[in-house]
Amino acid sequence: MAITMTDNVNIVGKDTLFSSLKDTVIQSIGVYRSGLSSEYPEINLKVKIDSIMLKLMIQQANDPLVPDVQKSSTILIYKGAMMLPSSCYKFGQEVKIGGGQRIGDVSLTLFKSKFAKLKNSKIFLPIAIDTLSVTGFNRSKCLSIVQMVNGLKYQKN
Repeated sequence: MAITMTDNVNIVGKDTLFSSLKDTVIQSIGVYRSGLSSEYPEINLKVKIDSIMLKLMIQQANDPLVPDVQKSSTILIYKGAMMLPSSCYKFGQEVKIGGGQRIGDVSLTLFKSKFAKLKNSKIFLPIAIDTLSVTGFNRSKCLSIVQMVNGLKYQKN
């Protein structure tokens, strides 16, 4: 999943008005419950930032000892990438999937004034279900890596 920021950023001389950017609550990230059932009980679970997994993929993508032609396309996506710094977002770790519901929302707020200062165009945030908080989850399906795309338009005044 990729989320693109497209606000206008005003540049005045050497100073950039990053403070004009408003924080954004991202509501398109969620936890989905699969299965066939006529009744689903309420589930409360925790999500976390899985920095270890993302750092491993970035390391593999940038490994100079392995030629790019030998790397999979799923790894090459992370070549030259970075993880979104924790100073750029606020993340709610509690997720509730209501009774009879299949989706629960993950609370994520992006601080655009800080995000706009990042120079890298490949910025990722790995969100995972904390499998210790609930049972019955397929570990291989518990990670979602969200790409944050800097599509901000810098304008000189």
